[in-house]
Amino acid sequence: MDATYHVKAREIGRDFIQILENTYQDRDLVILTQEDYKELEKARRNAEYLERIDKAIRDIDEGKGIAVSMEQLEAMANG
Repeated sequence: MDATYHVKAREIGRDFIQILENTYQDRDLVILTQEDYKELEKARRNAEYLERIDKAIRDIDEGKGIAVSMEQLEAMANG
């Protein structure tokens, strides 16, 4: 079970802690600042993007690409 909670540190009280304890019991929890969370999300998106580029390169290496000339591309762009 994955969950993301967005709360201000001063808003964390005993009730919230009790909810976490009841929900996750003996599981380890990781608490991140919003800045760290955003940095991790950016890294995850970059990794996904790089994987898409790697897949595209593999597809081209395996002959799955489509060859077109610059003239053909310009004709497509100009409608």
